[in-house]
Amino acid sequence: MRLAIITIGKGKNKAIHTLADDYLGRLKHYVNLEHIVAKDEADALKKISLREVASPDYVWLCEESGTQYTSKEFADQFRVMQLYVRATPRSAVFVIGDAAGHGDAMKARADGLLSFSKMTLPHEFAFVVLLEQIYRAFTILKGEPYHK
Repeated sequence: MRLAIITIGKGKNKAIHTLADDYLGRLKHYVNLEHIVAKDEADALKKISLREVASPDYVWLCEESGTQYTSKEFADQFRVMQLYVRATPRSAVFVIGDAAGHGDAMKARADGLLSFSKMTLPHEFAFVVLLEQIYRAFTILKGEPYHK
């Protein structure tokens, strides 16, 4: 399975980068994950289009209007997505927007909407939350003791 996370805007907080790097390191055991930084939403859409030359990606937007899942429910959704992606040449792509949120063009492109909370999170922090939940999903699916 190939997995990518596109973040709009580059983060500057070194502590958050350190935490993100920790989860990226942990995830190497489970998945080939690519982090792509886009300068704006138009650039993110372009990067998705460039990735889709061979086949379309399965795109999840991290969006406040999206569906909220428990960690176990997200793991179940992740399992279904993995099966779907494995059965096709598609990759899974998560997109985290900037402070303005996602525009109509990005929402139209999305295959799914995921919300972490009803609260608004800085995109750097949302990136770490997503990484941790993907890591947690893998440990749940593998029956490993990380999730309690």
